[in-house]
Amino acid sequence: MLLLATAWFATLTGLACGACHTAGANLNDIGRAYLAKSNVALPIGDRPTISLKADALYSSDGNGGDLPKIIVDYVDYAAAGKIAPNLAYVVRGHALDTGDSGDTTDAFLEWRPPGARVVGGLITLPLETDAQYYRELNTAFLAYEDTVGYNPFVLDSSHSGGGVYLGRPANGIEAGAFAFAGHDQNSGLPSLGTDTAFSLTDRSRGFAVSLLRYDGSRPLLPFADRFRRESVAAVADVGYLRFDAFYMHGNDTSALGFADPETSSAAFLQVRADTGPRSFAIARYEGQNDSLDSFASLYFSTPGAFVTTYGGQGNAFGAFFRQAVLGGGYTPSTHVRFTLEDAITHTPRTHHTLRAVMAIGASNARLSAGY
Repeated sequence: MLLLATAWFATLTGLACGACHTAGANLNDIGRAYLAKSNVALPIGDRPTISLKADALYSSDGNGGDLPKIIVDYVDYAAAGKIAPNLAYVVRGHALDTGDSGDTTDAFLEWRPPGARVVGGLITLPLETDAQYYRELNTAFLAYEDTVGYNPFVLDSSHSGGGVYLGRPANGIEAGAFAFAGHDQNSGLPSLGTDTAFSLTDRSRGFAVSLLRYDGSRPLLPFADRFRRESVAAVADVGYLRFDAFYMHGNDTSALGFADPETSSAAFLQVRADTGPRSFAIARYEGQNDSLDSFASLYFSTPGAFVTTYGGQGNAFGAFFRQAVLGGGYTPSTHVRFTLEDAITHTPRTHHTLRAVMAIGASNARLSAGY
């Protein structure tokens, strides 16, 4: 059976991500038991599982605004438990986010009748490489934070609504359909209509391939933006290596509010290697592109008046932005992890941003009976 640590597993079992992981992707007793007996699904415990994680960050470029180079970057929490035999809840979020107050990213109920899963509440999209909780390096994925024009939608944001999954999530094919309020958390824009999303994932062939389509509208002025995002992701574990690949294509009817169609795209390829019992190395290359440059130059006389931020770097609309991230980590104990990374950007000159993180995590999860 393919071992893929993704958000669907936490919701499938009713356990918080911290039930198997501490300090990010580090495995605790339950995680190691699942790794050793991967053909056995974890039971849902009778008591809630709660986990906490804190990241201390050093960044050579500083951390934006008046923040110093060394900050407490994230304080994450997660909790899950069983309400009834087939009904569970999941809550997770950031108590602190980039040195500032954070938000709840997931707070939903999941009902599991035979062959299906029904979820409702505040939900993040089912991305095969989880953008929020399974990113071992500090540098964010460009594709998951890619905005187009003034449309604030990003793939790793949270949405209020619900959905239905049909199929076998652990080692088969699963399809999902969702409906969300047409709104983005903390965007300042009012809601507009209903967003829809559809997913199809195949985990039956020793690797995972996932398709996602998202359609929505945002009330930009003077013309609303109707947009679509289509993506494909692939994940494979080969020996000590894990490969993650992702591509997204977007279409917007009015991303700047002036009824001029735009296209966009973003992609990444990441390779992770276990370099020892307690260490790992990661290499990632990614890029983003959109078609807004010609339109912006017609209507606005100030060069660079419109800037979107990706991974801490400013990128003018229409430019092709690319980035390489090289890093590694060491876990001296289950609850502690150290990482060091270099984000190399081209904007258009080559620029290096060094980041060092110490993560500390804790969970009340214990080894379950039968393991």
